[in-house]
Amino acid sequence: MVIAKPEWYNRRNKPFYSYGMTWQGWIYFIVTISVLLTGIMLPQNMIISIIITAVFLFLFMDMIMASYKSMDERGKDHYSIAMRNMAWAIIITMIITSIILDYTNMKNNISILIVSITLVGALTNILTRHKLEKEN
Repeated sequence: MVIAKPEWYNRRNKPFYSYGMTWQGWIYFIVTISVLLTGIMLPQNMIISIIITAVFLFLFMDMIMASYKSMDERGKDHYSIAMRNMAWAIIITMIITSIILDYTNMKNNISILIVSITLVGALTNILTRHKLEKEN
């Protein structure tokens, strides 16, 4: 944690769909996404792309670490289980999507692979966290 603070991401007594961020957390999130969108809009230069990617990853990982440090033990357990389930879902989706793309001779269409694993991973994470929050 360099910039983000754990108290910006306090999730206590919040439903699963609420991010539980204070206004400082939301500003930090908006700035992080703005860096990514700025990189998309700039001319495609290798140096600019590397710099924008590095800044985005730094800010995003800083936000994730601050959010993780704000969790209690139960929250950390739920987070770990959700991440494990998401990883397995992404691995299975990558294998199935790659086989389908290979079978349909669309090997070069990587965007379908990226979109499919992103959607399946996000849905798996959300559903796992919802189920765990509902059980407790």
